[in-house]
Amino acid sequence: VSTQSTWEAVVSTQSTWEAVVSTQSTWEAVVSTQSTWEAVVSTQSTWEAKADIASLWALQYLMDVGKLDKSKMRSYYVTFLASAFRSIRFGIHEAHGKGQAIQLNYLWDEGGFVYDEATGRFAVDFEKIGPAVAKLVGVILTIQGTADRKGAEGLVAKYAVNRPPVQNILTRLATEKVPIDIQPIWQLDEELEKEQDLHL
Repeated sequence: VSTQSTWEAVVSTQSTWEAVVSTQSTWEAVVSTQSTWEAVVSTQSTWEAKADIASLWALQYLMDVGKLDKSKMRSYYVTFLASAFRSIRFGIHEAHGKGQAIQLNYLWDEGGFVYDEATGRFAVDFEKIGPAVAKLVGVILTIQGTADRKGAEGLVAKYAVNRPPVQNILTRLATEKVPIDIQPIWQLDEELEKEQDLHL
């Protein structure tokens, strides 16, 4: 943090920070280095899961307090579900994929996402998804806030997996050659290429 004054500028006041993590020394003991942090939370995938799911919870909160248009929340939940499969397709051997697998499976178990065996498709249960998201946020923040390494390891072991229905969808996406990502073609790029060709 360079200097104490810099640190206080970041967290407003020392007392505010202490209210969050008990004492600065406790925080430094927990996350003094990136390697220490990864040891505490089992893998970086727990951190990635928190970033995603806390953002989704924050969107719901901002809508609840009237800062965002509530009519868009359903589309956000559906997009979140679809994007989980995109990230998992990169593989659950890395942090982002594992983090998304944790979220997908946890929300599925809590009823926020539902799987239709007849169609082989997932959908969002809009009555249950909000409470499920809030519950997962609470679980992950509690694990990280209390440096619960066993809790983190248990979360990863239970949820950072591709269950058969998920694997079937991933296989189908690969078989049908659905792109994992897109490469946009910008008109400006084409114009710049033409200009470069003229100067050659």
